[in-house]
Amino acid sequence: MISEDHIDFDESAGDVPFEEERTKSEETPTTVEDDKSREEHLAKLAELKAKFFESLVSRPVAYPPAHQEEDNEGSTELLTRREKKYFDDAQFLKHLRARQWNLEKSLDMIRETLRWRREARPYLITAKEIEGHFKSGKNYHNGFTKQGRPLVIMRTRLDVPGDNAGKIKTILYQMERSLAMIDERKERLGLNQGLQKQPLTETPPEDQVAWIFDCHKFARKDVDFPLSKELARVLDHYPERLGVVYLVETHTIFRAFWRIARSFIDEKTRNKVEFVNGKSQSEVAKFHKHIEPETLEKCFGGTNEYVYNHEQYMASLFEYDRLREENNPFKVSQQTDKKDKKDKKKKKKKTEGAE
Repeated sequence: MISEDHIDFDESAGDVPFEEERTKSEETPTTVEDDKSREEHLAKLAELKAKFFESLVSRPVAYPPAHQEEDNEGSTELLTRREKKYFDDAQFLKHLRARQWNLEKSLDMIRETLRWRREARPYLITAKEIEGHFKSGKNYHNGFTKQGRPLVIMRTRLDVPGDNAGKIKTILYQMERSLAMIDERKERLGLNQGLQKQPLTETPPEDQVAWIFDCHKFARKDVDFPLSKELARVLDHYPERLGVVYLVETHTIFRAFWRIARSFIDEKTRNKVEFVNGKSQSEVAKFHKHIEPETLEKCFGGTNEYVYNHEQYMASLFEYDRLREENNPFKVSQQTDKKDKKDKKKKKKKTEGAE
């Protein structure tokens, strides 16, 4: 296990911005999609889907016995209703992009994501079971970016060492909630137009999330490589979902930590990281590329005077959980209720017809 003893906390390094550590190979290329390449990408998509379902027949992805009856309802189908909705064309494309359109690597990745979701069931995590991780205000949603990405604020100095499993659950809960917010917003604004009007080489920004890590007063207690490594591992199951990640006030200890932690993250994700140090016009402008001043909190150079209130925030999470459970179309009981109502209507019509 890597510990802080392996880090060189060299204060003589100064406060040099991290952008200088990037190499030319890390610069994100601009991709232009013509008709021919689009056809090729669509063909790759069709091939990956075919290979995926063929593999589920020849090499089934095991369903944890404890979850099978509850989630799978004893179905003999390859995917549950929830999984069919989740693994749509857009999701297959995200895996293809994440693995540079390599079919075999994409297939391995999406199968592993299916296995992980069946085992971890991040969509069932509730705010109640992780409430302790919200009390300090270290992790919360606050608005959307200009591109429609849900914005999550995280403050490392408010974190307390220990309970890494709970911390990962909190990140997963916020990620699943972000995806629900994305779906709701797209439905409300009529943005669900399929693949016809979307480039296949890039994930639409409105399908992604944005994070701000406030690293002010980042201390040795916050250095946790096992947690960072596990976070990188689980986020690999959400390919292409991070649109931009801001690391704010990254000084001596964090810089030393980052030089190792960055190796846990794939190159494409590293290229989405923006470092903001200080509140000069040029630094705050980095936020404004993606976030309106009225959305950006004052502490980051914006005009939003929001102050985290635990009771109010938890009330919103509890309401979200309540509605999620109440409107869950995948519940066995809800499906049974719908079938019973449908059968009753048919029976009533037959009775009325007989009279």
